[in-house]
Order: sequence, then structure tokens, then C-alpha cells
Amino acid sequence: MSSFLYGKKVVIFILVAVAIICVLGASLLIIRAIPQYSIVSGKFVWSHTRIASLATLLAPRDAALRFEIGNYYFGGEAHDTTKAENYFRETLELDPLLQGPHYQLARIYFVQGDFYDATREINKELASL
Repeated sequence: MSSFLYGKKVVIFILVAVAIICVLGASLLIIRAIPQYSIVSGKFVWSHTRIASLATLLAPRDAALRFEIGNYYFGGEAHDTTKAENYFRETLELDPLLQGPHYQLARIYFVQGDFYDATREINKELASL
């Protein structure tokens, strides 16, 4: 009798887990479909969890969010120039006119000793002013 109850609890648990996954999946689709909610939800997730992959998944077209994440990895709490460079590049892909990413890339290249690329990026930043 106890193994029957155990099996029944496992089935109920699995059904509840599947229902939760379906609700979360539907919520994610709705959030990504409406740009205003997408941007707000991505920034909310980033500011409260610092999970960049989830924040950018929720806000796939938010250049400012990627710039903020890049700053976090370069000059903020975490120091990872590779991740910072990737997020600054993504920022420029989404919004080439946003001021700041070229400057930050120039700083990264300068720290790495790549003065040619640093000069190239700072010139791009100055040209956009």
C-alpha cells in the first residue's frame, strides 16, 4: 500500500512540475512578444539577480541593458574583459549610435596593450559625438 501512495505522489509531482514549466514557457513567450514588457523584465531580472543570460533572453533587443552588463563585467563588481567586450559589441550591433560602447572597448583594448584598436575605438566614439 505504501509503494502505491509513493508512486501516486511521484506522478502528482511530475504533473505539477510539467504544469509549472508550461506556465513559465507561456509567460516567457508573452513577455518577449511585447517589447515594453521585455525591456522592463530584462532590467528587473538583471538588477535583482545579475544573471546576464536570463536578462538578455528576456530583453533580446535592449542595447542599454547589454551596455549596463558590459559595464558590470568591466568596471563593476565582476572583472571579466572578455565578457565585457562581448556585451559592448552586442550593444553596438543593437544600437550603433549609443554613446559609450566604443569608449569602453577602447579602455579594454588599452588595458590589454592593444593600442591600435584602442585608438580606433576612441576615434569612433569621438566621431559619434
